[in-house]
Amino acid sequence: MLMAFLLSGGLQAADPGSLTQRLVSTDNRQHETALNDLSALPPERRQELVTVLIPMLHGTDAGRRERVAEVLQVMGPLAAKAIPDLKQNLSDDFPYVRIRSAEALAHMGPAALQALVEALQNDNHMVRLVAVQALAQLGAQAKPAIPVLARALDDKEVSIRQQAATALENCGADASPVLMLALGNPAFKNRVGLVEVLGAIDGTPPHLPAQLTPFLSDSDPDLRLAAVKALTHKGQTSVSAVSLTLSSENALVRTESADILADIGPEASSAVPRLIGLLKDPDAHVRASSAHALGKMREAGTPAIPALREALRDADRDVATRAQEALTALTVTSGGPHEIKDGFVSSAGPGIPESSHRSKPKPKPNLPLPSKKPHVVPIATPTRLQASYLKLDSTASIHALEMSAQKGISEVRSAALAALASLLQSPDDRIREAAASALARVGTEDARKILDPYLKQEELKKINRLMGEIQKSTDSVKGAIDGLAAMGPVVVPAVTKALKDTKTTVRLSAAQIFTRLGPAASAAVPRLIDALNDKEETVRRQVSKALEVMNSPEAKNPLRIYYIKEKIRPYLKRLNISI
Repeated sequence: MLMAFLLSGGLQAADPGSLTQRLVSTDNRQHETALNDLSALPPERRQELVTVLIPMLHGTDAGRRERVAEVLQVMGPLAAKAIPDLKQNLSDDFPYVRIRSAEALAHMGPAALQALVEALQNDNHMVRLVAVQALAQLGAQAKPAIPVLARALDDKEVSIRQQAATALENCGADASPVLMLALGNPAFKNRVGLVEVLGAIDGTPPHLPAQLTPFLSDSDPDLRLAAVKALTHKGQTSVSAVSLTLSSENALVRTESADILADIGPEASSAVPRLIGLLKDPDAHVRASSAHALGKMREAGTPAIPALREALRDADRDVATRAQEALTALTVTSGGPHEIKDGFVSSAGPGIPESSHRSKPKPKPNLPLPSKKPHVVPIATPTRLQASYLKLDSTASIHALEMSAQKGISEVRSAALAALASLLQSPDDRIREAAASALARVGTEDARKILDPYLKQEELKKINRLMGEIQKSTDSVKGAIDGLAAMGPVVVPAVTKALKDTKTTVRLSAAQIFTRLGPAASAAVPRLIDALNDKEETVRRQVSKALEVMNSPEAKNPLRIYYIKEKIRPYLKRLNISI
């Protein structure tokens, strides 16, 4: 059958114009056209084509080996007979051949499971990442890989650890025995990851809570928090255990503990005093989460009203907003009145008198009680509200401006937007942030026209500040890298310039940011290709990682050349030959 197919003209390996030659051609146009022709072939013809392509996986041309692997990837399960040869190429001298072979195996389905398990132990991090992503997609079919997936939780690459966790969660309760065994292994470093996966899996062994409880007092704050979250998911966490973590030295632990208490709600009322204390925490995230948690406590949270009212003056926009929301929730659930009065939230819960509230006159005997009218917050004029805000320094007045911009008549809406726009120019950061938040919530086209230029300006300020932290080369560099990577493609121009910086640490940081951004930073590929010739090996290595993650066709040949250069560089160095 294969001979008949070849004679029919479908495949003629010796003919440069044949489908086979076009599939493995370095000419992208020919290659793409050939892939379209391939998709039109019936399944049995494509399987016959696999037989012709397999020997090319072992040729001397690394580029051709890579192309063949790409074609087999497109064929998917129909190319299952190539699995042993693709598995063999996971040890290829050229990283790109290894990566493409792993990607091909990832598309073969369950038949490639054993090959993927071996790929997960490859020394190339991209090969391991492709393998673990494929295993995660297999779901419960990846159960035979549970032991190696558990070991992958200790991988040095964060992305691989995350994908391994997902794959193990997809395996369900069958993964629990291996994970619990690893939990008792003192050599296992990523105990936090183990606890998080065990907490996420449904149907874990009944003795799991008893095994996790000791971690609530562990010296590692991240492990304590992971244990709290895992036990909460199992319905086993006591409020007292979570409350203890509110005093952690780690701000992230305090923040997430407050969030957990918010999820528990009124049943966590015993934590109210601690949460009130955290409204003065030095970390803004902790203060915001504490305010949010207090707002979830219903009547039990009313003792927090004075502290929350004070938190309306917090310098952080999010804290002030959360305090406003909490006050509204508490005064509604406690039955007390709430209104915006003179730029402040006026709230009186049970047992909390306010001098600003006049006592209501008692109804005369035998007279009908006056009917209760629904409470309405008056929409005041923007000019008065703006003046009141600047005088009294309260977020409540900006809240009223926001209401005017949303619900007022046309003239009032325009005036309110103008007032909010003027507050964006305030020298006080808190006022500017509160006004910007209000405009975002208004959400109209006119509000966006005011807000967008301000946000772009603030975004640029943030980028410049974080790039300045990288220039200083202090302990804050890691945080600056995290912050810039989280901002996305908008940072590409500034980070691209950093690739030319005279400081090695700055260039290395720029390459690390691009690695984190991945394909979203594809605009930087030409400059990264140039950086493959950086004088520092650490920078070159990180740049190659960034280009691998971006997976840009433009970078394939430069990367091949880079790998060749790195192989021969030590020998040329001995001969005093520079490249």
